[in-house]
Amino acid sequence: MAGHLGEVALAGVGLGSALFFVGSLLAMGLLMGLDPLASQAVGADEPHVARRYLREAVRLALWLTPPSMALVAAAWYGGLTATGVEPETFAASGWYLLARTPSMLPLLLFIVLRSYLQALHRARPVFIGMLVANAVNVPLDLWFAFGLDLGTVGIGLASTIVMTAQVGVLAWVVRAIPVPENTGRPTKAGTRELVRIGWPLALQYLAEGGMFVTVTVLMGALGRVAVGGHQVALQLAAFTFTICMGLSAATSVRVGYAIGRGDPEATLRAGIIGITTGALFMSLTAVTFLAFAPQLAGIMTESKAVLALAVPLLHIAAIFQVVDGLQAVASGALRGAGDTRVAMQVTVFGHWIVGLPVGLIATWGLDYGPRGLWYGLTCGLAVSGITLTVRFLRIARHVTRTATSDESPAAKRRRLAQ
Repeated sequence: MAGHLGEVALAGVGLGSALFFVGSLLAMGLLMGLDPLASQAVGADEPHVARRYLREAVRLALWLTPPSMALVAAAWYGGLTATGVEPETFAASGWYLLARTPSMLPLLLFIVLRSYLQALHRARPVFIGMLVANAVNVPLDLWFAFGLDLGTVGIGLASTIVMTAQVGVLAWVVRAIPVPENTGRPTKAGTRELVRIGWPLALQYLAEGGMFVTVTVLMGALGRVAVGGHQVALQLAAFTFTICMGLSAATSVRVGYAIGRGDPEATLRAGIIGITTGALFMSLTAVTFLAFAPQLAGIMTESKAVLALAVPLLHIAAIFQVVDGLQAVASGALRGAGDTRVAMQVTVFGHWIVGLPVGLIATWGLDYGPRGLWYGLTCGLAVSGITLTVRFLRIARHVTRTATSDESPAAKRRRLAQ
């Protein structure tokens, strides 16, 4: 929608979306600690523990909302001012964020409720919520942005309403689920456990998301056309990546469930199936990007200058897709196992020690322009994806080989969790 408002609007919404995303990453990562805790509790046949973790996660989401909103505002003003983004793009992104930032609380609550429903193997309400969101989003964008001529404010306002509708669907479903006996009130110990599991996830997401935001901001220094082409390619890559996000969540739940049940063979099997499926699907999207890049980019924008840049970026995205799928699903498998600290360390190394220097050298040292930054993204994702996959397979196979038939389920569960 923003692409059809012009280059300035497309660049403004692209930068604004990236900054809103990075401002929410720390909170989202902390709340994602609910994923392994809830799924392992369900696998261990302790639904009351999973429900108590839900209550603790909701309370944590309320605490995290104000600082997350403040972080978005600081990232917008400080980040874009420091990099010298064009004044028109700076203003467009600011108006977008003014309307979009109030959706922070619905977003964080959506993350919590989705994790809980996934742990209960109730994925359909999440899908229905997404359908409702898309059904509402299209007419609202058309009405606000074009009918009322609100521009980027209208697009941000539509996103806030859509996010609220999504979380409303999930809240209605969760309220209908009977509360298990002995659930109890939220505890400090449970909240500390959420934070213990979640803080490495928060840093991991900040490292990965921060890299994408940094690249977007650096594109702003190369001009609005560079931001527009980058945004077109990134949105198309993100669209196909949603499948791997689903696979990552499903793999996390299945691995956590198997650990809670004390089943090492099922733990390994769940991870291998998820990682393989993700790699195969992203290989198909890579072929699609190579074959139909001009047609796909043409859906997003009518600007010939933006199209000319987006097409070669989509060709790079063909490789980018495969390794991005690997890192997403392998990270989900490790998250289900509660192994979040190493995933964080690998992500920081891949993106910031390998990816960013490669991107800077290729862009300004070798004069590749916007393509150089995408080469850096691809290198960082390759390091992360391959390393995380190898780590999960190594530890899961080790646990499977050392399992003994006389171990009790509780003993197996403890060893798997370790």
